[in-house]
Amino acid sequence: QYTLKCYTFDDVPALLSVVLPQGHMTLIEETWNSYPTSISYLTSASSLLSKSKFVVTCESVHLPGYCEHENALGLSKDDLRRRSVQVLHIHRPLNQHAASHQWDPSTYTCTKSGRGPLSDGWELKQVPVMTVYKVMRIQFDYVGLRQKMERAICGHLEAVLHRSMRKLQCMSHRWYNLSMADIRILEAVVEFKRSRP
Repeated sequence: QYTLKCYTFDDVPALLSVVLPQGHMTLIEETWNSYPTSISYLTSASSLLSKSKFVVTCESVHLPGYCEHENALGLSKDDLRRRSVQVLHIHRPLNQHAASHQWDPSTYTCTKSGRGPLSDGWELKQVPVMTVYKVMRIQFDYVGLRQKMERAICGHLEAVLHRSMRKLQCMSHRWYNLSMADIRILEAVVEFKRSRP
């Protein structure tokens, strides 16, 4: 399934807001989803950032179990050597500033599944459990800004994913036990609402 999304926002790494003036904060996300795998490309809609110089690629695979695969996405030896592994612990805030009582898996219990609240070690006790393995590749080929921007974007993406997974867990009563047909209907409703002025 192919999706194309445009994001216009102010919540970008501070360094990126220096490079892109106000009004140029639109990102284009193209995703090809074929569960259990997906791939997404994120580029700038602004003519100020070339697509050949700025792109974020995200490859994902969903597998049963908790962090059981060392190389779930079949990376090369060179990529394995260079990668940095981050495990997102959704039951804890990423930092004190990211704490949100509204979307807190450490206090939420799903009324339909009985799962929760989540605490240290929950992922080793729950059955079933699934791990989403992601490889993020960030390319920002602008002299003098590359390393700083790639680090800033990486930190920002980690925060966005962490916040999204916390929210997803705290909304599990809405999606638990939905069929693929139910999900397709929800997607169509969302797309209809997005397409209206």
